[in-house]
Amino acid sequence: MSITLKDIVKKTGLSMSTVSHVLNGRPGFSASTQQRVHQVARELGYLPNHLSRALAGGKSMSIGLMGETFKTPIRLLRMREIEKLAKADSYCMYLVANEGMMAEPDMLKTVEDMLARRVDGLIICDLNELPSDVTQRLLNCGKPVVFVDHVPDQATHGVHMDRTAALSQAVKHLHDLGHDSAVYLGSRFDQLVPELKLGRYRQELKMSGMQLIEPEHWYVEATGLEDMSDAAYALTQQMLKHIIPSAIICISDETAIGAIHAIEEAGLSVPDDVSVIGFDDLPIAKHFKPSLTTISQPMLQAGQAAYEILSNLFKASDASPEIRELRCQFIARESTGPVRSNAPTAKSLYENLATHKPVHVQS
Repeated sequence: MSITLKDIVKKTGLSMSTVSHVLNGRPGFSASTQQRVHQVARELGYLPNHLSRALAGGKSMSIGLMGETFKTPIRLLRMREIEKLAKADSYCMYLVANEGMMAEPDMLKTVEDMLARRVDGLIICDLNELPSDVTQRLLNCGKPVVFVDHVPDQATHGVHMDRTAALSQAVKHLHDLGHDSAVYLGSRFDQLVPELKLGRYRQELKMSGMQLIEPEHWYVEATGLEDMSDAAYALTQQMLKHIIPSAIICISDETAIGAIHAIEEAGLSVPDDVSVIGFDDLPIAKHFKPSLTTISQPMLQAGQAAYEILSNLFKASDASPEIRELRCQFIARESTGPVRSNAPTAKSLYENLATHKPVHVQS
């Protein structure tokens, strides 16, 4: 038999309204009264029905979190931070991963499903621009919504990640070391959303008088995080049969680690023969040998900021618009060094690649 408020009222001798208000977190009650109610509720095994409360116009004590993926360590860090803060405030999380670039109808259905669960608010973590119908549904859903990473123009609350300065510093770093070109080791996602990294690298290298070597269809596509370094390793092996670039810019630290393994297995040295730049600054990046030159993303701070903004909206739905800006940071370590004396020119790299079939490595 389920325990109800009446059972707590009977055992505490308090009124129904007092017990209900205390369990709902209403202020105005003494510490001893609050302690007594919560103690009896625990002893009896009382479980509040948040969904029934939400259907009656109250709070469900739940938050919807949708992200492009929760598999990568850096994004898992952000998700866990949001989850930790939510749990501290007695909220549960509904997690939905937008794996593999979810189609618009599926994404819209996902949003509707979360709203049908009567979530009190939503945090949307996505690198790319959402379909317009999905964006409009979120903006007009009547719930507090915080966008993270890609913040739509119409949104009033979000956390934006600025990668521009860090990417510029990474390119300047290679230029200062004497490199006039770099091969980009990316993923299929880069081809779909080039403005995130690939497009910005193109722009920065061009402004520095350098060339970004982008072998068509030479990209990593892995079925899971554990495969990223393996796929990058295999792709770099294939690439080294045709060219030995002076520098490789990688989409992630996992990709960089796979590339470095292939370079060293080929009898070459990082950074003496090939410089390698990663992205994310995973915990292993500074301990890996050679330690990774990379770009750090403040994902922990992004999770904290997103939850704080949402929490403020819970307290005041008419809270002032707030878009927080967080900057990524370039970190130079051991995996980059001066260009080698016999490094090929960008022109010769392109010519060599043009004589070979494109390579698409999927692990």
